[in-house]
Amino acid sequence: MPSDAHHSSKITARAVPGILPEFRSHVLQCASRAGASAAQLTRIELAFEEALMNVCTHAYPEKTGTVSVDCFTKREKTGAPLFCVRLTDHGEPFNPLEHTPRPTPADMNSRTPGGMGIVLLQRMVDQADYFRTDTANCMILCFSLSVR
Repeated sequence: MPSDAHHSSKITARAVPGILPEFRSHVLQCASRAGASAAQLTRIELAFEEALMNVCTHAYPEKTGTVSVDCFTKREKTGAPLFCVRLTDHGEPFNPLEHTPRPTPADMNSRTPGGMGIVLLQRMVDQADYFRTDTANCMILCFSLSVR
């Protein structure tokens, strides 16, 4: 963690879809306190929801586990402020940043469901990082707080 990072808060719960409203509210409150605009909050919400639902749906295929969400701010090398959300789970190893999306068919009616959320997530964030510790997946999503 860079020395200029400032932690705001962390929450942990069972990784089930029902935690989405509470976790979303927590992240948006943290982002708002960090100075995110309405447009930035929309991007943060979309990317966070996708990342959290991926953990809740796929991280623990054979058992129940937990997910932790930690919000913090830091500065880019340029000094620009970033709001970051770290999701940590102890499920199956999976790096969504290495995911290769399926080609989009010309006829969207023939497309099978799934696989587009990670593309959305990657387009919504300004910086993303993934690492695996011995037992945990850690995904960090960062959003610029600078005016665009």
